[in-house]
Amino acid sequence: MSKAHWQADTPNDTCFRCFKQLGRVNRRHHCRRCGRIFCDDCSCYEMKLNKDANHDPAKGVWCRVCQTCFEDRKGYLQEEGMPLCVCARASQS
Repeated sequence: MSKAHWQADTPNDTCFRCFKQLGRVNRRHHCRRCGRIFCDDCSCYEMKLNKDANHDPAKGVWCRVCQTCFEDRKGYLQEEGMPLCVCARASQS
C-alpha cells in the first residue's frame, strides 16, 4: 500500500479527530485510507483497501482506518469491517 498520501509526522502531532497530543505515550496511527494522523481510539476500525487506498471489498486487504473513512464506505451498515477497538476485541473473546 502506498504511503505517499500520508500526513507527515511532526513532533507536535495531535489527533485529527479528538486533538489529543500524540507522542511516546499516545502513539500516532495513520489512517490507511485518508492518510491523516489519529490516536488509537479514533483509528480503531478496519476495512478492505486496494494498493491505491480505495475501498475494495472483493480484492482489498484489511487495513486500519479512521471512523470517518469507515463510515463513508459503501455498505457501512453491513457487518463487514469490524472495529479493532479494545472494547470490541473484548466482546469478541
